[in-house]
Amino acid sequence: MPQDGVASVVDGPPRRAGIGRRMKGTQFAPFSTEVLQRGAAAVLPQHLPDRWLDALLEEADLFAPREGNPEEDDRVHECCAGLLGAVLVVLTEQRGHPDKLDVAVSTLMSHLHCYILALAAERVSRDTDIWLEPPTLANLFDEAREVQARRRAAEDS
Repeated sequence: MPQDGVASVVDGPPRRAGIGRRMKGTQFAPFSTEVLQRGAAAVLPQHLPDRWLDALLEEADLFAPREGNPEEDDRVHECCAGLLGAVLVVLTEQRGHPDKLDVAVSTLMSHLHCYILALAAERVSRDTDIWLEPPTLANLFDEAREVQARRRAAEDS
């Protein structure tokens, strides 16, 4: 990683042998083919099929900080290919598809947290009578975004 906590991402196929690691019971390669390669709009939570929404939420659960266990910390670093891929696809779109993308680690973490919250909100919208306004590509990573919520009427369900 370059100095100053900045991660660099260069367009092109992944070159690491470990990139095909499991997304908590789901293969990363099909997620990449079915979602990531379709572009930024495809990774918006409201556009994800249930199976990919659930797989990303499982990754998010593994990503959540927990007390103490160093072995679990290693597992966390290996579990988030889907989440990170989705965030990078949107970020690349937002920045006009540059050949090289420089992103501070703190920015990536912030974007990951915003994306995880949007995924959880989508699950709430799908599974309850509470509708939460979905994000757009423009505001997905906006920490100050105000999310509107309302109860659905019986006929809306």
